Amino acid sequence: MNWRFPDKSLAVLAKLNRGSLNRSFIPDIDIDWDGNTTDEEYLSLYRHWSLFYDSKYEGYFDDEKRVLFAKYQQANLMLFSALTERYAIPLLSQLLDLDDAPEFRDYVIFFIKEESYHYTMFLRAHDNITATMPGMKELPRGPMKRSLRWFFRFVVMIPWKRLKIQTLFLFFSFIEKVTIDAHLESKDAIPREDSFIRQIWELHAIDERRHLAFDKLIMDKAAMPWGLRWMPRTIVLPWALICSMCVNRNELWSARQLGVPAYIWNLRGLMKRAKAPFKLRLFVLMRSLISGRLD
Repeated sequence: MNWRFPDKSLAVLAKLNRGSLNRSFIPDIDIDWDGNTTDEEYLSLYRHWSLFYDSKYEGYFDDEKRVLFAKYQQANLMLFSALTERYAIPLLSQLLDLDDAPEFRDYVIFFIKEESYHYTMFLRAHDNITATMPGMKELPRGPMKRSLRWFFRFVVMIPWKRLKIQTLFLFFSFIEKVTIDAHLESKDAIPREDSFIRQIWELHAIDERRHLAFDKLIMDKAAMPWGLRWMPRTIVLPWALICSMCVNRNELWSARQLGVPAYIWNLRGLMKRAKAPFKLRLFVLMRSLISGRLD
């Protein structure tokens, strides 16, 4: 397969390179690591994000527990995002073999740099949040780490280059859209621009919008033959469901730390009756992935 990008694509890559130079961020400089998110803001995040909002379990919560659960929930998604970046980064360097064009090469380097920044930013943000929860247990990491490790190992073993690229970048697109929705919902929940949680998601979204444009460009280049376009989606869907289960499993675990008797077998009912806008956004994303309309 000829991986030479046409001039139109190289122009898009040149624009993405300018964006990475002029509209990006450095976590140590651009984030106020001494900033905070108030209890009132965490309560708003609880209403926007939690499966438990206005559910039959609401009676188990008071405002103190809602704040703690919202902290767990933010730390949980940031931990998952960090681990995704961690296990993806080694694969990204292999993209350099696809095309020698300077525009492509430069953007792959920017992509790797930005994902490395995101990894350290999300882990540090996770640590900052958990530091405000003295006496509470740390979130489990094992299932998340195992599922992501095995997904990326599986991608490496796919022998067909087109299918490998499509699978990898469809998964990237799904996760990146989740974090874009996290940014949009945190912005709706928290009007204060310098709130710590809002800063993290908002700065991350600056890079992710460029990454989504790159995802589309490279997936268009590696498009599957018409009759086989179902294959990447069929591969990615179970892994996306497994990762979603890991994130939700940790949320149920977090609720139990606060005395809420919620278990994995209660998840279906909670999802069916969910009212929090962020969860509803995620259900739309998952349906888009299932239907093949995640674009």
